[in-house]
Amino acid sequence: MLANAGSRLLINVHFITVITIMMIVSGCNQAEVMKTSDNIQPLVQETLIDGVLSNDASMAITLGRSRTLSIWDVATSQLLHQWSDDDFDETNYLLALSGNKQFLATAGKQKISVFNLETGKLDIRWPAQGFNPDASISSLFLSQTGSTILVGMNDGSITVIQRSSMTMSFI
Repeated sequence: MLANAGSRLLINVHFITVITIMMIVSGCNQAEVMKTSDNIQPLVQETLIDGVLSNDASMAITLGRSRTLSIWDVATSQLLHQWSDDDFDETNYLLALSGNKQFLATAGKQKISVFNLETGKLDIRWPAQGFNPDASISSLFLSQTGSTILVGMNDGSITVIQRSSMTMSFI
């Protein structure tokens, strides 16, 4: 009986030893690859108010403290389009990019501007309104194709704008 207990203990010790060796060996085979960039350069030198990165990370939109709005090709750090604060009716605070990267929406406290990024031209400018006449824009979203704009207001209302029909509805 004592011999059986001793042999079971020996088998358990061997089993634990084998498991431990397997864990060590498998851990050594999975070396963690960490890659660092050789050349990290910021796209802008100023503090950002807002920024948006496209879903595929190929395009970045920055809104700097000087209120300069810039569109960048991330891979090349090339500036694609740029607008200054003077190009807008009011100061911008928020940005939204359509999923297909064709439209950019900007928002101040009361107005929305939508740009066609293929042409770099202003597509529409729209005054936002909520249930409360003093409400201001607090969030902004563009659909995949840019055809629908959702605007959240600080009074809790949500405005839905359809670009094709130029209609607006409240939620």
